[in-house]
Amino acid sequence: MMLIIEPFDTFFFRTGKGSLIGTEANISGQSIFPPPPSLWYGALRTIYFTYHPEELQFANTEKDPTLNLAIKGIFLIDLNIWEKQKSLEGALYLPTPFDVMKDKDKGSKAEIKNIRYLKLRSTLNQEKIKGDAYTNSPFIDSLALEDEDNEEQKEHIASEAAIGTWMRVIDFSQKYYAGETKDINLLTSKNFLEQEEKTGIKIDSVTRKAQEEHLYRVNYFRFKNLSKYSCGYAFALWIEGLDLPTSGFLKLGADAKPAAFWQIEQKEPNLPTIEQQSFEKFKVYLQTPAILENGYLPRYIQNPREPFEFYGLKLRLLTVATGNYVSIGGFDMKANKPKPMHRAINAGSVFYFELLEPTRENIQKVIQVFHLQCFSDLALLPQGVGTASYQGFGRSYLVPIA
Repeated sequence: MMLIIEPFDTFFFRTGKGSLIGTEANISGQSIFPPPPSLWYGALRTIYFTYHPEELQFANTEKDPTLNLAIKGIFLIDLNIWEKQKSLEGALYLPTPFDVMKDKDKGSKAEIKNIRYLKLRSTLNQEKIKGDAYTNSPFIDSLALEDEDNEEQKEHIASEAAIGTWMRVIDFSQKYYAGETKDINLLTSKNFLEQEEKTGIKIDSVTRKAQEEHLYRVNYFRFKNLSKYSCGYAFALWIEGLDLPTSGFLKLGADAKPAAFWQIEQKEPNLPTIEQQSFEKFKVYLQTPAILENGYLPRYIQNPREPFEFYGLKLRLLTVATGNYVSIGGFDMKANKPKPMHRAINAGSVFYFELLEPTRENIQKVIQVFHLQCFSDLALLPQGVGTASYQGFGRSYLVPIA
């Protein structure tokens, strides 16, 4: 099902980084956007048990009714487009892949129109490579920009990864898959998001008085109110395995701010057909953060320059486009203690692979292993409530190298 979650007010999603109240250098509460999949996983389970309180006794047991809940995708949605077109593909946005480049001087604008794709250096004409490689030496190959023959494009020489921007799903599935860049507009946070700073002071739990040197500041987010339209932006979750009410309310974020949720008619987004594609070389795009044992590499890749075997497939990692890590944690309400902290690579990361034995059978296995699957090492743990595969970490899309 596709579930829309629309906040009524500001919202605050805390990061895993600590802050020291009262210190000048670390006075701000750290906030993250978008929130990690584990937050949505907890919110969905809370909705279920709110409507089925008699089943709360089975939470986190073998009889837990939410065991089959799986988050298959996390998106932004333009509700105005949805109301007009009733089409998810035109209304949904996902994090822009990190091998998409934008002009440095256009990062502050609401929309980015002039983009280019990084490509494997080995596939490019060496005389037409623009600038330095964008990946480091541990990899077999590197990513680079190909110089354009178009004079207008030649003026844009300062580029950077379009990290923190959002791409429309219809552009991702039709143009990114085909290696086309024409008429793609990336959405920046200035288009849909506002920040509001709030200041507070810690209160003594006994005297109920303000404590000295305990002033703090928190940055909240709010979806912009699009004055020209009746609707703005919201979150959209693609989930399976749990029966929820068609609509209702929930509390969202660290301050439990109110939000509404409702299901829409379309059960899932239309993704590109990949059955007829060639995958001798392919990309794995991560639509949500992935928790990996070796930092930016999964546990089955010990040496990024050596071939490896995974589910019977002989593969070689060519290169990776990633951003900084994010800290993923949480709080266990039942055990009344913090959950273990993990580092995760950001949504939008792209892994480039080569299939060393590209038979028809192996190509089909590549699709089964990597497309719409969980690219996260915690998925290898015994399945149950709280595993990364069910929470939605590392949701991957298989992309042919155009």
